[in-house]
Amino acid sequence: GALLQGEVGLIRGPWNKLAIGAWTYSTEHETLTTDADGNPVTEDWETGVYALADRSLASGRFGELNAYVQGGIHTDGFARKGRFNAFTRFVGAGVTWGGFLTGRPEDEVGLMLASAWSSDGVRDDRADEGLATDARETALELTYRARVTEWLAVQPDLQYVINPGVDPDVGNALVVGMRFEVTLGGEW
Repeated sequence: GALLQGEVGLIRGPWNKLAIGAWTYSTEHETLTTDADGNPVTEDWETGVYALADRSLASGRFGELNAYVQGGIHTDGFARKGRFNAFTRFVGAGVTWGGFLTGRPEDEVGLMLASAWSSDGVRDDRADEGLATDARETALELTYRARVTEWLAVQPDLQYVINPGVDPDVGNALVVGMRFEVTLGGEW
């Protein structure tokens, strides 16, 4: 099946973006529940909605400072108690600061915080198995995007995840990553 997504947004004045959106899948998906034989149950109508706001806070000789906030809910969380996903709600916020280094106008540093709440279905299933479940997973992220050449940017990323997988028996995690961005130019 296909993941279908639609978004309506506005870009005006200091607002880099104000948007609301929704998504759905075109076919049935496996749920987190199983039948009597242990096979995953499939259902349709897996959907979600979200909103985001991204705003310029300051711009000048010390670069540009932007902030954003975003949130979403998996609509399965309204009535079906989270039968599709382990997480049913999400909220995140962050700031980015770009152009603060002389001679490197495209470099940016970002600091973000995000939390996702576990579904009632996951908490109920884990309780039935005698396992505890935390209410949410939270991540703190620090990243830096550097334009290396006209066609290459690198972005090291450091994340500290609190309550990974909403499992209280798993310790907090430090995640290190690296993203590469290649830009192809010219006529095709």
